[in-house]
Amino acid sequence: ETLSQLELAASQWALDPRMDASLKETDLKREYNTSYALFSFLGLIKATYPFIGEVQLYLKQDLPVVLSDSGGIRQIAGKEEQDQLNRLLDNTRGIYWLTHFSQTAAGPQEKVVLVNRLPVYGKSYGALLFIMDRAKLTAMVQETALEKEGPSLLIDDAGELIVQETSAAEGSEPFRAALMTDVRKRQGENKERGANSKAAKSGSYLFKWDHESYSVSYSKLARSGTSWTYVTASPLSAMTGPIILLSRSLFAVSLTG
Repeated sequence: ETLSQLELAASQWALDPRMDASLKETDLKREYNTSYALFSFLGLIKATYPFIGEVQLYLKQDLPVVLSDSGGIRQIAGKEEQDQLNRLLDNTRGIYWLTHFSQTAAGPQEKVVLVNRLPVYGKSYGALLFIMDRAKLTAMVQETALEKEGPSLLIDDAGELIVQETSAAEGSEPFRAALMTDVRKRQGENKERGANSKAAKSGSYLFKWDHESYSVSYSKLARSGTSWTYVTASPLSAMTGPIILLSRSLFAVSLTG
């Protein structure tokens, strides 16, 4: 629901009069009033939605420029970065998600970005980039987990990890990899049985790993232009422990009586 609200708000922000086609001919370093209005607008967007870490406005001009609420006005002289940003405008969708975006091909691909082309339809002259605050996105994934002893993951449509809980124990990487593979396999099998089947979108089952049984739940989330899968795995020992303790306590009290 939170991400859907952001998608809706982003589509409305792209229709703001300050985002009109005159920007493709605007020299932001010379036209102070326009630049100030854009800075204020981007700052307002960031303040309105806490999961946004940074907002950038990319304009495809003779010398492309990126304006951000935190980095100011930056002209893009490097061809590699120009190509990366120009590819954002080639997408046929007006608004879409990128889960491993980097403005340079050689850079670390760690940004989760909601891209909104300007304009949404027709030939684009720029794009609004809503870069997610990874720490807050991770906290959201972690808070909704049933048990802190098991991992909680957010996976993109290609099966790549978007974020995971920060409290992951050392040596748990093989377990997470096996869990992701198993969830993808089950989703694929359920999809073959019926493209619109409920099991293809969400489900729960038991997963065994290293002499421990886990209760795994997964749910598919429809996003603009793609879909994500949220996965939690809770060890059965952690879930049944309180029940066993209560049963033993009741037995002890009865025995004492």
